[in-house]
Amino acid sequence: MIYSSFEFIFLFFPIALFGYFSLKKIKKEMTGFWLLLVSLIFYGSWNAAFLPLLIFSTLFNWLVGRKIEKMREVKKKARSWLIIGIAFNLLFLSYYKYSSLLLDLLNTLFSTSIPYQLSDFPIGISFITFQQITYLVDLYSKKIEKHGDIFAFSLFVSFFPQLIAGPIVLYQELIPQLADKKKPNDFDLIAKGIFIFSIGLFKKVILADSLSYWVDLGFSNVEKLTFIEAWIVAFAYNFELYFDFSAYSDMAIGIGWILGIHLPLNFNSPLKADNIQEFWKRWHITFSRFIRNYLYIPLGGSAFGKLRHASATFFVFFLTGLWHGSGLTFILWGLVHGAAIIFYQFWKKTGVVLSKTTGIFTTFIFCSIARIIFRSETIFQMKGILHTMALGKGVSLPQYMNGVIALKGLSFNGVMPLFRKDILSLVSFLALSFILCFLCRNSNELSKQFIPNKRHLGFSLFLFMSSLFYLGKAKSFIYFAF
Repeated sequence: MIYSSFEFIFLFFPIALFGYFSLKKIKKEMTGFWLLLVSLIFYGSWNAAFLPLLIFSTLFNWLVGRKIEKMREVKKKARSWLIIGIAFNLLFLSYYKYSSLLLDLLNTLFSTSIPYQLSDFPIGISFITFQQITYLVDLYSKKIEKHGDIFAFSLFVSFFPQLIAGPIVLYQELIPQLADKKKPNDFDLIAKGIFIFSIGLFKKVILADSLSYWVDLGFSNVEKLTFIEAWIVAFAYNFELYFDFSAYSDMAIGIGWILGIHLPLNFNSPLKADNIQEFWKRWHITFSRFIRNYLYIPLGGSAFGKLRHASATFFVFFLTGLWHGSGLTFILWGLVHGAAIIFYQFWKKTGVVLSKTTGIFTTFIFCSIARIIFRSETIFQMKGILHTMALGKGVSLPQYMNGVIALKGLSFNGVMPLFRKDILSLVSFLALSFILCFLCRNSNELSKQFIPNKRHLGFSLFLFMSSLFYLGKAKSFIYFAF
């Protein structure tokens, strides 16, 4: 059950809202229990077999948190429990995400044939794990003053709007809002939530899922791609991933607002970034915050000289790539971004400043190339597309130019033979993507200007009704795989 499905929009969410607002009227102290119940049902709807794992992980982390709070005055003991908690979470995550890689390595090294038993891993396991790690660390460092009760902590872990793919929320951001029983219903906030949810729904089912057709076609026919088609695939996937992931965040934030809960911003027009460092400040903001505060800074960050800083940056982006998957392409993608960050930081010291337009263009091109590495299932597939993008197959020219231009490496095989059947639709979606990403205000900016008037509500209705026609074809969100 995904946000962009009939089941969620017309069955689950209306029932969840009805129960929530009914209880707010008659017994406010029960609203938290209701949200916990529907959150567990939501998670179980994916695969009920993984629901006990979520409950076990939650209970274990809560018990560790209680030990950390009790041992706060005895620093060594509190630190020991923190290490136990972090180790458990990382082992739990690694077992489901990386055991296949480990088994492949063992089978190769020792010529064995140990079978891989797991066919799937718990959805949202990465985000659930990271969120619980933030709780333990913040409890240890006293950013959280008091260890929450089991129901508050369980709701923090499993709150359904951000359970599967973030935003990664801190305990101190979420629980005080959920615990505020005196807060009245804010109908302007509910209207704004519907508005931002409709934007996210449109981005997902109209834009991201439509662009995925050409992306999938290109990656399935690497050997047939021409120079122009290869670059179109790179641009299309850059847009697809942005629309897909930011759509989920918009919808999560919108659901939160409808419930009266503010979730943190997760995207802020990353494709408008004029350098790679700025890109990472705008892309998946809560994940970047987690990496910076709970990994990069503890590793030393930029506090111990250039070599330590470069090493920490490479290691952080290596882990970022590994978090997305155990394949070599994910790791390579992470290292490429790490190298780009380090290069940019050295570039700043030269004093050479690019214009904002040049910076945005350069960053977009780099990220589009890097997306090919990210999306490729194998090194062979990655090399095939990048080779074509680098003029490895020459440039395709229109037929009438063959007799005029006879340069080596230039030959005609159709400007876009693979995409010729849907060329008008392709150009339209790419043009719309460029306009929306580079010339228009983003969801956050639009929501700040939102007023519950006829114009905004009419716009919400238009986006929502347009999206309904595509709900039956809606794909799962890309980041559900991570």
